[in-house]
Amino acid sequence: MSHVAHEACGVDVFLCFNPQSNQCSSVATIIKQRCSKREIIYQTSDNIDFTKNWYESIPVQILRSKIFIPIIDEQWYSSFWCSWMLLFALEHQNRYSLPLIMPVILPSYGERASEVLIAQLTKNYKATIMLSDHEPIEQSLEAFFKLIELAIHTPEWLLQGLKSKRYVDNERPLTYDELSFLNEMRHKEIVLMRDMSLQQERKLPIAKTVLHNQHVALSISYDQLPSFLLSAIYENYHITWFDVVTIDRRHYFTFIWNDNHLFQNRTSVMFYNLNPAQFHELTLKMNRYQFDLMHFDVYRHSNENMLRYICLYIRQDLTKSLHKLRTAVITKRL
Repeated sequence: MSHVAHEACGVDVFLCFNPQSNQCSSVATIIKQRCSKREIIYQTSDNIDFTKNWYESIPVQILRSKIFIPIIDEQWYSSFWCSWMLLFALEHQNRYSLPLIMPVILPSYGERASEVLIAQLTKNYKATIMLSDHEPIEQSLEAFFKLIELAIHTPEWLLQGLKSKRYVDNERPLTYDELSFLNEMRHKEIVLMRDMSLQQERKLPIAKTVLHNQHVALSISYDQLPSFLLSAIYENYHITWFDVVTIDRRHYFTFIWNDNHLFQNRTSVMFYNLNPAQFHELTLKMNRYQFDLMHFDVYRHSNENMLRYICLYIRQDLTKSLHKLRTAVITKRL
């Protein structure tokens, strides 16, 4: 029996898309609205809480989901994080048959993609939906919604309001199998980064020198911080330095980042608003994942007398010697 036929369940649908794409966001909004009406529990790739260990929590939600929906446009394959999420879904499906992968392909991608690639997608994923400019999105997705509802199998007594909403236990502790799966996937992440780096490099003109443009984002307020970091992730910005200043008890953040779109086999992960204990524990865990703490700064939380940390971790590059901040440094600075 489906796990969603019980009152307690994990995530029914995981929506994966690039939130920087207006088209993808519009399609995601329609799907989310329909899921809400049918009491279908969903999680989205743009709902990242940078105050928690999202690098671990997002894969957990993917492998606990029943349906994984990648919303694909022309920018999909240039985003490491979109491919990263799809990698977890594919590997878990191959091993445990779940989640079901049901791609939605936007017209902008379908027009530019080769017929071979489109044929491969529709062959591998029978529920693939090709949207068209000649048909309203809601109408194109109608058959898609029916497939979702059949796969999820929401009990009628729940839809009729005869009982309270299901308890969502998707935040339950990791099982042994889930932990083993996540640990095995860390190596495949490195392979994915290497392959994507090579693909990006092949697109560059051979005779032309690559310019690594550096940009500065000044005085980003605390309230704007989540949207800025979300943009940086999906646009593949490489944040290399940041600073926090406090003026009239308000925090402002300055970032230096590169937009060279070359992964160079490395990935950066950022967190903020961590208390000292969270900061220390997270750094130990990220070190085990082969991430180095490259930079951090401290500010005081406005509502309490406690220090908060913002920190940047970067995947280790075994070919280069870098200045690494490890837990011994943190202990001295707490």
